[in-house]
Amino acid sequence: MVILLLLPTLPSVAEAEDTKPVTAIYLYDESCHRCTEAMPLVRQAIEEARKGGIPVVYQEIRVNSQKGASYVDRYNLLDIPDLIIDNYTVIGPTNLEGQYGTVLRDIKDTIASSYGYAPKHFPAKTEV
Repeated sequence: MVILLLLPTLPSVAEAEDTKPVTAIYLYDESCHRCTEAMPLVRQAIEEARKGGIPVVYQEIRVNSQKGASYVDRYNLLDIPDLIIDNYTVIGPTNLEGQYGTVLRDIKDTIASSYGYAPKHFPAKTEV
């Protein structure tokens, strides 16, 4: 009886193991006002993506560190903050500003698209 209860969950577990997590790197400077304003929004988007079933490996890296400088050089970044999704998509400072709900949705949609979900499949958060 226990085996029969576990069988329906096996395909989703196998599917999850075949999928790589999304990487998200937030480049910031602690003295940058825009960076400190956008950071909680980025963190919330990452957390909501994880709750929606998307595995996300998230790092916050200061641009004035050696690792941060290498990202700035690699992506030819001119301004901060920046969010790099899967070493491919860069969400720059102008896209990290604006209406909170819109920016949050855009980040989550980018993460979902990178993971292979169509944004419409990402669970929407209803505002109270």
